[in-house]
Amino acid sequence: MLAALRDIVAHGDPQIEVTATADKSTLVIGHDSLRFRVRASEAGHVYVFSGGTDKQHFQLLFPNRLDKANRIGAGAELVLPRKSWEISAEGPAGDSHLVVLVSRHERDLSQVGLRQTDEPIPSFDLLQAERLWQQRAAGASPYVGVPVCSGCSDAFGAALLAVREVNREAAGR
Repeated sequence: MLAALRDIVAHGDPQIEVTATADKSTLVIGHDSLRFRVRASEAGHVYVFSGGTDKQHFQLLFPNRLDKANRIGAGAELVLPRKSWEISAEGPAGDSHLVVLVSRHERDLSQVGLRQTDEPIPSFDLLQAERLWQQRAAGASPYVGVPVCSGCSDAFGAALLAVREVNREAAGR
């Protein structure tokens, strides 16, 4: 999944600068929750993709069923998650990777392999994600969808954020 996340960043437009910073770079499993800040040089729509520490999950953390308001203003700071939802450090120990994508236009993600379930945070079907990865076209990530408006710019900026999850013993707590 890390390769897929890096691929999203690699296909970003350098004109759209995105920064993502975690409040804590190390989270204690069963104790801490992730909180991070996003800034973009242009106004747009924010999408957050995640590959968990177990390497068995690939998710669209945001927008989600609990929080669909994914607009960000140019130069504005967006703090996620908001109060209506949280991301707890659940392990296993290791590095979690997130990609924060800011697109000039809202994106249609209906064909990128997200499972249609009642879960608040949608996950990618890993078999379909693997097929999409194998069939991807040069110069495009198969997971970022397309703009909802036909003829609109497909440009987006993206940043990779890594957060370490550790056991209590390793954290000395």
